[in-house]
Amino acid sequence: MITSYYNRFKEKYYQNRGQRFLSQGLNQKAYNCFEKAILLNNDYINQFNMGLVLTSMNKHQDALAYLEKVYELFPENEVILTTIGETYTILRQWDKAIECYKKLHENHTDFSLYKNNYQRLLDPDLREKYVQSREFFFKGLLLQDQKLINEALEAFQQAIALDSNNAMLYNTIGIAMMIAKKDKKDIEYYFEKAVSLSPQNEGFKRNLARIKMKK
Repeated sequence: MITSYYNRFKEKYYQNRGQRFLSQGLNQKAYNCFEKAILLNNDYINQFNMGLVLTSMNKHQDALAYLEKVYELFPENEVILTTIGETYTILRQWDKAIECYKKLHENHTDFSLYKNNYQRLLDPDLREKYVQSREFFFKGLLLQDQKLINEALEAFQQAIALDSNNAMLYNTIGIAMMIAKKDKKDIEYYFEKAVSLSPQNEGFKRNLARIKMKK
């Protein structure tokens, strides 16, 4: 019983630590924590966490092995449907992606994002542009991790040229420009654009407020 309690304590420790690293963009450290957690308990929570971090690491095929197991258990869960639907999209598994977003749209008819994603998947040109945009985005993140900020910014700009209404991309460019110590007004533009596209996102608003406070 003591061993079981200790293992459960360690599992929660690795879960919480992994989530914290993931929220900070420290994907490899998050992966190491989630890997330790899943060795202690191969349940759906740890499988989902592994799927999330592998997605963030641009290892979508590896992520799918975990996400599909969780999806089998909870085929109507909104968070799981969104995560695996995006993964199917990136992997160009169109039929499966359409099935996920059709469910999300039917279950949440008042949420325009699911409707828009579903309709985009039905259009071969739009969905291909979206995936190409995501590929440039992940390329930019890798370059940013390698401290190649100007090259990362170029990749992010290529991403936004293909998906110009993506608030997260504008926010990402703003952060990269801050790292590169670009002009304050230029940085403000991207954070303002992110907030205008996603006015409910508190993180975007905090980034805008932070840059406005800078002298």
